[in-house]
Amino acid sequence: MPKIKLKEAKSVVGNANDGLDNLNQNAIKRKVGRPKSGHTKKTTCLRLDIEVIQAFKSTGKGWHSRINIALIDWLKENKL
Repeated sequence: MPKIKLKEAKSVVGNANDGLDNLNQNAIKRKVGRPKSGHTKKTTCLRLDIEVIQAFKSTGKGWHSRINIALIDWLKENKL
């Protein structure tokens, strides 16, 4: 087995650490989760009749969004 000088070993380890530092910085910069939408929503608690919930749930996945769309459509046609 060839002997490695301490200076050479530090150089190899230092180069490896530089690569890890770059990976760590990229991981930190990467945003986790879904991208921010230009049209944000606000979480709220809303009490609805069970019939309304069952009707929308029966339409499958995305029923929350369909309730939102139905309310937006209603607002376009009606004034409060």
